[in-house]
Amino acid sequence: MNEKRAFFDPNEQKQTLSGPQARKQELLTLVEGIQDTKGIIIPLIDDVVFLEGRLSELRALPFLRINPKNPAEQKPTAASRQYRELMQQYTQCIKILTGIVRKDGQEEESPLRAFLRERAQEDAL
Repeated sequence: MNEKRAFFDPNEQKQTLSGPQARKQELLTLVEGIQDTKGIIIPLIDDVVFLEGRLSELRALPFLRINPKNPAEQKPTAASRQYRELMQQYTQCIKILTGIVRKDGQEEESPLRAFLRERAQEDAL
């Protein structure tokens, strides 16, 4: 009987993550020090990983439908519209994640913000 086992074998070498799991792990390592917003960050990371996969699938599809009788007549396909919508969602998710990471990692005030704050206080007087 030469059957493959379907359960976890602790002696087996660890497999490296690939694809979406690796990307999710990469994003999780960026935000691992942030404790107060885990309930928001983990679903957002799941969305980012999903959107990246879907966007790569859509890139393989044609974005324009060309009229064979009149090549100058071109219309966007459903894939191009969906790509545009998903790219907007992806961009927003990335902006939120980078804002969270910057906000948590940046304790001190930047020189530009300090200057603007001082100018605003001077103008208020």
